[in-house]
Amino acid sequence: MNPVNTVVVYGATGHTGRFVVEELLRRAIPTTIAGRNPSTLTALTRQVALPRRTALPDQLALPDQAAMDGTQAWDRAAITPAAVDDPRTLDRVAIAPAAVDDPGALDRAFAREWDRAAITPAAVDDPRALDRAAIAPAAVDDPRALDQVAIVPAAVDDRRALDGAFARQWDRVAIASAAVDDPGALDRAFAGQAAVINCAGPFALTAIPVLEAAARNGVPYVDVAAELEANVTTLGHPSASRAVPACAFFGGLADLLAAAALDGDTKADRIEVAYGLPSWHPTPGTRVAGEVSHERRGGRRVRFTDGQLRYHQDAPVHLDWTFPEPLGRRRVIAEFSMADIVTIPSHIDVSEVRSLMTVDAAADLADPNTPAPVAVDALGRSEQTFVVDVRVHTGGVERRAIARGQDIYAISAPLAVEAVQRLLDGRTRSTGVASAGAMFDAADFLNALPLEVEVH
Repeated sequence: MNPVNTVVVYGATGHTGRFVVEELLRRAIPTTIAGRNPSTLTALTRQVALPRRTALPDQLALPDQAAMDGTQAWDRAAITPAAVDDPRTLDRVAIAPAAVDDPGALDRAFAREWDRAAITPAAVDDPRALDRAAIAPAAVDDPRALDQVAIVPAAVDDRRALDGAFARQWDRVAIASAAVDDPGALDRAFAGQAAVINCAGPFALTAIPVLEAAARNGVPYVDVAAELEANVTTLGHPSASRAVPACAFFGGLADLLAAAALDGDTKADRIEVAYGLPSWHPTPGTRVAGEVSHERRGGRRVRFTDGQLRYHQDAPVHLDWTFPEPLGRRRVIAEFSMADIVTIPSHIDVSEVRSLMTVDAAADLADPNTPAPVAVDALGRSEQTFVVDVRVHTGGVERRAIARGQDIYAISAPLAVEAVQRLLDGRTRSTGVASAGAMFDAADFLNALPLEVEVH
């Protein structure tokens, strides 16, 4: 029997799917991974899982083993990042002087900490409200559940190491078997769950079956599709539950930037989305999605002009684009159409939307010998950086929104997970199926992401 009230990641074995699972775990959100082959999913959890119990960092003094055996509580302790040379972080640890054998002193110490407590409204008889309060599923009298609140090796003054260590607690995830062409299995996997994030491409094959199963079970749906035509289909599909397709680097991020630049306006003459990628190491999933889109278009290219998608066979046009530093002036392909030409005009009245891509990155993508991305940090990100430069032209006035970050695949995870959290706690502006820029407060959403964002 599957656990309930988890976020189901459909297609967790792919590159982006793994980032999404780790983002959910980093936020302490109960997670289920689902797919066609349960043995593959099980193998994945074993491959990346850390031990449930590992030693604490050397710099933390612990009582001897006999004393620990008496309390059996150390594996439940929370770690607060605090550098010894940073008084502000030490203040946040909030240690109060109180002898352990003096109940009166202990009472006073704990009582004075209430002004620092965060308040989240949640009625005890409202499971959805409790879910939003981010309570980890662990009964106090259930040692096995408490064991899931694991302590992992990481320097206490290194927040990134802590994040990376907690994110890799894959031994906590549940597994559900569900083939995309088996509606009954999808229903069993999604029944009673909190939300579904679809990371399984090609989305031309998976988006509608997974969306429909989520709607049948009354749960929100998010996907990370970059396939242009698949997003056209999904955005036009009715759904009784809220759904946000293309909530990823391509499709979602630029849509949010454009909406933030417009600041409540819903009309523009022209919107340009320039992708400043110094390089591009595509994943196998990216290559498969590209092949699917190429076949669906019959080798034609596509643009959004005169208020609609138009297919054509014009030769690519190169031009110069001045990105913000550190990229500066770069050669770009003027119509390197991505999912943004679908998501942006789905809620903004605009005549033309163009996606532009640096020539170097496009050449990497076209080269079959370009290797897949390689992790260079504890979070599994590649060294690739990016700048997304969105320019909105209205009545002779240009508005601009810029985002800088690292790893185009990794950033899709906080985009998708942030969307799920907002769908669950009611921070939405639309119903049914809508893009991220239409569904959410764009500026507020962007501020929640690990990005440098500027809006002019």
